[in-house]
Amino acid sequence: MSRTASVLYTLCFFGALCLAPPVFATDDTPGEDAGTETPLRLKLGGNDYETYCASCHGVSGRGDGPVAEFLALTPADLTQLSRKNGGRFPAERVAQIIDGRQDVRIHGTRDMPVWGDWFDVEAESPGLRASEREMVVQERIKALLVYLETIQVK
Repeated sequence: MSRTASVLYTLCFFGALCLAPPVFATDDTPGEDAGTETPLRLKLGGNDYETYCASCHGVSGRGDGPVAEFLALTPADLTQLSRKNGGRFPAERVAQIIDGRQDVRIHGTRDMPVWGDWFDVEAESPGLRASEREMVVQERIKALLVYLETIQVK
């Protein structure tokens, strides 16, 4: 991602922070709603999904991406997360997988980039403090969670 695109992405997220209501309940309880669905948050989450997830999990999220056939284990069907969690989207657990706090066997060792770390690298821009970069990373993960919640099979 170019520096200009990175700065624009950062500005979009800060704009979303100012305009959107809070995303998570204060306790981030697994199974709580991933966040408030706004058109911007959904669009940004969908864009990140297409860029970082669809190659393995597929455009539809069913684990049938173009890279899936070359993996030793089949990628998770992301449309079934709520069903496998008693009908509630497991936002905190999914966030931990995305940001690297929870290992996922199919993702291999942590030598592979953790998406939260990658988002942090992309958020680097002149004058942006570490705490502001962390806000950008968290908003990107929340946007991705909002998108994932919308593809759940009912």
